[in-house]
Amino acid sequence: MNESSVYPKDTIKLFLDTNILADLLLNRQPFAQYSLILLSEAPSRGWKLSTSALSIANLMYLLRKQPKSIQRDALKTITDRIQVLDLTISSIENAFNWAGNNTEDGIQISIAHQHKQSLILTRDLSGFLSSHIQVNTPQEFLRSQGY
Repeated sequence: MNESSVYPKDTIKLFLDTNILADLLLNRQPFAQYSLILLSEAPSRGWKLSTSALSIANLMYLLRKQPKSIQRDALKTITDRIQVLDLTISSIENAFNWAGNNTEDGIQISIAHQHKQSLILTRDLSGFLSSHIQVNTPQEFLRSQGY
């Protein structure tokens, strides 16, 4: 099935950087509240949320000391609401075009670019200076949407 046939033309594709999901799962305040709004409002607002498989691996690392049941619940919470975009060798190779000083952020940009994301949401704006895709914090994006 073609993704463009599933989502309306005016759908905003939001790529969530690892820190946005970590804020939610680790309840890092005040940032977790913005992540929660994104997840809860996305279906009714026409926002298509995605993240990368790299972010999922990073999140599982952050949760490594938690019981496996909590790790599984966290994974389910994310994958039930957010599309997980594949990490490929070409994503890594293309990351060198955007990496700046941080190859991990370059990989995120590469994946977002490959999947034609409208916007990258992160709290680490400095890591995404080389992105040709618009980058905002969740707070900035939500403000632009009337929150």
